[in-house]
Amino acid sequence: MGIVRRAQRGVVAVLIAGTLVMLLIALGVALYTGVNAYIQGDLQHLSNSMALAGARSMYDDLETDPSISVTVDGITTTALPGKTAPQFSQAKAKDAANAVFDRVTKYHPILSNNFQTSIDKLIINEEEQSVLVVLTGVIPTPFLSFMGINELDLEAKSKALYSQVNGLTTPIRINTQGVDAQGEPDPKSPYAQAINLPLPLLDGYGPDLFMDTGLAASGGYHGVRIELCTVEDATLKCYDMGKAARVYNNQGAIRPIMNKAGGEIGRVLYGKIFIDMAYLNFNKATAIRISDDGVHDALTGTDGLGKSTGRILELVPADTQIGSIRLLHYAALCREADCTRPSGLLPAPDLY
Repeated sequence: MGIVRRAQRGVVAVLIAGTLVMLLIALGVALYTGVNAYIQGDLQHLSNSMALAGARSMYDDLETDPSISVTVDGITTTALPGKTAPQFSQAKAKDAANAVFDRVTKYHPILSNNFQTSIDKLIINEEEQSVLVVLTGVIPTPFLSFMGINELDLEAKSKALYSQVNGLTTPIRINTQGVDAQGEPDPKSPYAQAINLPLPLLDGYGPDLFMDTGLAASGGYHGVRIELCTVEDATLKCYDMGKAARVYNNQGAIRPIMNKAGGEIGRVLYGKIFIDMAYLNFNKATAIRISDDGVHDALTGTDGLGKSTGRILELVPADTQIGSIRLLHYAALCREADCTRPSGLLPAPDLY
């Protein structure tokens, strides 16, 4: 009987040991499955943020030559004949993506520790206007080392497309003749129209907004003033962007508005214009207010092309038609195999 009892005790000991091993394996698998899911999620968020930051920064500034300038009605603006538009910059896209990586891996409570987070790929594709990011990481697994599993590999992949937002679903018209309180024409009170933007306008590298005031029916451009608006203390406040404007490809002009003392009080914009909010330390706008300058352009000495006006003096001036507003510096995540922009987002055009 003693021999049988000793044999039974041996079997029980083996069963207990085997059960403890299985429990340890189950505990290790459960622990690292949870850790893996948590860290994988954070790694994917970092990858997404890097791709979006790189994509929205890949078109940085106007192609300009400081030695070439155009002066129209006393205002000098830098311009280069030919294609003068936001230019592709692989360096800016990489800098923006790397800046996100450096900031997150430095301060993130998980990714900043011993998980060997690194950039495996950072590919900027000019033709596709895309940024591909692949991140890798490693989770040490000491509780599974007795099984020969010393670490778990992590990978996160994201792809984003540079995009522009169409600020107009249909062209808008602005009355060129203001009216007074009695409804009578009053050129001193130009008509203005506020346009709520489909997405916020954000400051980024280089110009942030493109607008084409559109040709008048009789030729030449109408003059307008552009204000960007944001909500402050529950009130919509608008700020003049004349000093942040730059002419596109000589297809526009900037005319100062002077007071009687000879001081400048504003600027009228003609034709195709870029706005760079950084010039005025403006970071975000939710609406645009466009005002006709209240002066018939045949009397101002410019048609927006730096020449004498091509427009005739109309008895009933035609409405100003705003044909294009584009919000720059947007990006959209997409699938690597089927990378397309969501509806409403546009690629960077070759010509505006």
